[in-house]
Parts: sequence; structure tokens; C-alpha cells
Amino acid sequence: MISFFKFQDPLRFSMILILLVLIRLPSLIYGYPLLIPELIWQLSGEKMADGFLLYRDIWEGIEPFSGGAYFLIDKIFGESQFVYQILSLILVFIQAILFNFILNINNVYPERTFVPALLYIIFSSLFFDFYTLSPVLMGMTFVILAMHFVFLQIRTVDDDENLFYAGLLVASSSLFYFPFFIFLLMALLAFLLFTPSSIRKYFVLLSGFFFPYTVAGTYYFIRDGLDEFIYCLFYSSFVHTEFLVTGKIIAFTMAIPVIIFILSIFTIVANSRYINYQYVTMRIFGVWLILSVATLYFSRTISTFQLFVCVPPLSFFAAHFFLLTKNKYIREISFAAFSIIILWINYGTLYSFAFKKNPVNYEKMVADNMKSELPEEIKNKKLLVLGDDKSYYVNNIPATPYLNWDLSKKHFDDLNNFNNISEIYKNFSKDMPDVIIDKEKIAPALFAKIPKLGEQFRKMDGYDIYVRQ
Repeated sequence: MISFFKFQDPLRFSMILILLVLIRLPSLIYGYPLLIPELIWQLSGEKMADGFLLYRDIWEGIEPFSGGAYFLIDKIFGESQFVYQILSLILVFIQAILFNFILNINNVYPERTFVPALLYIIFSSLFFDFYTLSPVLMGMTFVILAMHFVFLQIRTVDDDENLFYAGLLVASSSLFYFPFFIFLLMALLAFLLFTPSSIRKYFVLLSGFFFPYTVAGTYYFIRDGLDEFIYCLFYSSFVHTEFLVTGKIIAFTMAIPVIIFILSIFTIVANSRYINYQYVTMRIFGVWLILSVATLYFSRTISTFQLFVCVPPLSFFAAHFFLLTKNKYIREISFAAFSIIILWINYGTLYSFAFKKNPVNYEKMVADNMKSELPEEIKNKKLLVLGDDKSYYVNNIPATPYLNWDLSKKHFDDLNNFNNISEIYKNFSKDMPDVIIDKEKIAPALFAKIPKLGEQFRKMDGYDIYVRQ
């Protein structure tokens, strides 16, 4: 198959799409469990579609551009995990072709080929949560475009527009997935090490980077939500990280790609047919891979879908391995073996047929409404959860801005503060819940501080649940 994709023509272009659809067809037909992050994205989009403003009226760390995308999806399609899968498939195809096109026009390989696009869709199948429309996936489009302008600047040197566009695109990607701001460092290092330096160039790059943030900040200032925008977007990225998967699962997922990467490095080192510029591109992708790991530090939640940031550099290096391997049989067997293993691990862990004991613990990843043990009558209600368990929101509607408990602690951790009490009452009045799930057992203290609020709720026997009367 690798030999088939070594050359470019419309047939191979079409085969990339067909292969991608075939790989994802089982998940499209049989589905997979609703993930906790997907639930939060859906809830945020739903609230925004109901007229609430992200950050000001919805305390959640989701990025503004991603929130806008989920808002549009909810407006057009409603809540649908299937729509997320379809849009993810389309976006991965676009990214694979765009990535391949950028590498070819920038001459990073000795020959023009479709192999990077093929590998892109294979690596984008590493785990089943790669199949959803995550902020990481959406933001990746802009990181790939930023990389193109970095390469252009290295080749042309004197075009300041490339610097501005690189900064602009990195900032745009970070407004889909905030940890992508760290790729500004990749651009800075590339220009510092591989182009003539001048202070003016870095000002142009930084002005491009800060422009989207200035526009976003101005918008929220006009909408009276600037403080919440700063608090929810920036503060939440530096104070707490929630692990939905263990390091063991991440290592298990990345084992085969790491092996391919090591083989690629050995193959590149053993080959000397590259020009200096092509070695520069390898160093840039090496920095990308290092920064991919660094993005996890700034992620609010750690799950396997965050590893999608590694897909472009892994595809880049793996393409070198398959293009440089002269023996046709070794090349084809290696590709078939690593593709089959990746898909076997992906679907084997999802549908529990590959291992006697499934290595993946879904307890924190999956929004299992059975786990919440809610009474049957609490369904399709406006709900507030005073605690971390977001699975209560399955089949319910979030009320008040307090969707993210870590952010909500700003008000609820100090109920002796008059300003906090005033803000809580104001937020309840705007969007009164029908039911309060008191996981933190703070409702009695809250109602004691706000008797007028407490008069509206009664406690259900045997539950830490308060129902509006």
C-alpha cells in the first residue's frame, strides 16, 4: 500500500478518503460511549444556543473558538455525538491533505508523495477518542498552517507577512485549544536559529500572536464578561489538571508510534541524501514533538485525545522511514503490521475483544448516567451539581454559570464573603435550577447565608439532593 501512495494523482487523493471512512466505519455504525469531555462540549454548546454567553454565564474552561463551534453545531444539529464523529472525519481528511500539500510545496522530502497523508489518517486512529470533534483536533488545523508560514519564512527570509501570519495562526489555534500557545516557542526558535535575527521580526510575530487575543478580549469587554474570560480561560490552565486516564494508558497508546519514530530516526541518520534545509525541517518537527508533550502540562484534563497533537510530527518522521526503506517487502510488511496493531489496539480496547483484561479504565472517561444513581424522576431537569461528578448532567440541563466545579470554588469556597454570596444569589436568580445535587455537602451553609434561596428548595429523603418547590 505504501508503494501505491508514493506518487500523487486524483485516484490516490480519493483513496485517502475511502481508507479513512473504512477505518472509522465500525465506530460510526456501532458508536462508542459518550465521553465526559464530549458531554461538557455539548452542554456548553447547548447553553450558548439558549442565549447564554460563554464565561460570563457559563463557567467552563472551554476555549472561545471551540465554544463557538459547539454553539453552531447545537444550533444546526442539536446534541449529537454522531455529528461530532462525522465532522471529525471530515476535518481529519482536510488536515491530512493540507499537511501533505504543505510538506510537498515546501520540499521537505526528496520526492513529492502522498505517504504523509496516508500516515496522518493512520496515526489519527490511535485511540477511539481521536474520533470526536475535540478542541485539539480543531486547533490543529491552524498549527499546521502556522508551520507552513514558518517554512516560508525560513526559505524567503525577508517577508514579514509570514511572521505575522505565523503568530496569528498560532494564537488562533490556542483559542481553540489553549495549550497550543506554546507553539509560539516553535516559531521563535525556528526564526532565531535558522533565519537572520532582528528585534523587528519578533515584534511582528508577537503582534500577530496578540491580535486575536485583543479581539477576543475586546468582545468580552463589550459584553461585560472580560473578568470571567480571563479567569476561565487563563486561570484554569495553570491551577488544576484532572486526569481522565493514567500515564500507563498513555504509554500503552503511544507504544507503537514511539517504535516507528525510533526506527525513523535511525533510518534518517543512516541516510545522507538530504539538503541542509531538509535537515532544518526535521529539527523543527523534533521541537514540535517535544512541545507536544509540554502541552499536556497546560491541559485542564488529561485524556488520550490530547495526544492528537503528536499526529503531524509522527506522520512526518514515519514518512521518512517508509520512503527511505529500499526493500519493498520490508516496507509493505512494516506498514501493514503497524497499521493493523494500531487498529487492533484501538477497537480492541473499545469493544473489549483484544485483551483478556482491558487495559483501559473507562470510569473517569465515560459519562455513565447509571453511575450517578439519580432518582428516576430527575430527568430533563435544570440541574446544578455542587461537585465534580459531571455525569449527573446526562439527560439534564445545566443551570447557573457553575458548570465547572474547580472554577466555581471561587464563589463557594468562602461563603462568609459578602461579594461571593451576592454573586451566587444573582447567578441563581438569572438561571434558577430545578434540582441541586450537593456532592460537597455545602447546600445547608449556602441556604443559611441566603434564606430566600433556601425557602425555594426541599431535600429529598435519603439523598443529598434538593428539589425546587
